[in-house]
Amino acid sequence: MLSVSMQRQEKIWLMESKKGNVFTKSIQVCIYQFHNRFLTTKTGVVYALLMVVVSFHLRPVADFCIDKSISVTPWVFPFLSSDYMLQIFLVAGAVLLVADAPFKGENRMYLLYRTGNIAWQLGTIFYVALVSVIYVFSIWGIALLSLADVVHLSWEWGRILGTLMQQPMTAVEYGIPIVFNYTIYQYTPLEAMVYSLLLEMGCILFIGLVVYIGNDFLKHRMGVLLAFVYLFLDVMIFNVMPRDVYRLSPLSVCQLGYFNGDMARVGITLEYAWIFFGGSIFLFCAIILLVGNWKRVWLWLAGNKGNV
Repeated sequence: MLSVSMQRQEKIWLMESKKGNVFTKSIQVCIYQFHNRFLTTKTGVVYALLMVVVSFHLRPVADFCIDKSISVTPWVFPFLSSDYMLQIFLVAGAVLLVADAPFKGENRMYLLYRTGNIAWQLGTIFYVALVSVIYVFSIWGIALLSLADVVHLSWEWGRILGTLMQQPMTAVEYGIPIVFNYTIYQYTPLEAMVYSLLLEMGCILFIGLVVYIGNDFLKHRMGVLLAFVYLFLDVMIFNVMPRDVYRLSPLSVCQLGYFNGDMARVGITLEYAWIFFGGSIFLFCAIILLVGNWKRVWLWLAGNKGNV
């Protein structure tokens, strides 16, 4: 929790920003949200659980490396994000971090008056995006920390990852719960890392904006409920829904390892993933800004620009 003096300083900062432009005030709102929402005990608990889950999945890989006296390369993140059961846990942690969006705390109306509605909404969107970036890089960082005693830098996939992909029974023998798919044959390590990191960020930002819209425009906590529907959508599709619905599942669309395999059969490719996340995020941001400022939009459409 922030100290009282720091909170007062932030209030003064936002008050002084009233004369600034919308973008500047949005950045300041984002920083304010980060200090008040991210640097909390809840975030610490989420990260503690994240470390347990990631270590549980990767320490058996370290045991395999120690047994074979071979180090593993650091390119493990694409396999983490392409394991659909692990994905549920990873994205659920992100949902917990943004579950209160759009953060209608006791100081919201006071600060909203100082910054303006548009700047406040944009700043909150920027904050959700910032959480997505930090959270995804944190997953990779925790993964490397879990393998710290057996990892070495190489620009190749390496023998360990290649063996686990080509010989699935080895993973079973060592109790490795991750499925090592054919990403190795589709992309170079650097390509796979960049694509998987960006796609995971897109997935978490998508879910975060769903939480924002549901909580703000439907009913309190409805956004969280919608987010958890998305978390388990793949399970529902597998059991009772047509396979084409995978195209609407952010957790499926961000799984890089299946673009040229199973998911490609329903039209999910890397190009489709960029369009899906880019278009969805743009649409969600437009909904937040238009619905939240419908009076201004109506006046503008009516030609009363001078009153906006």
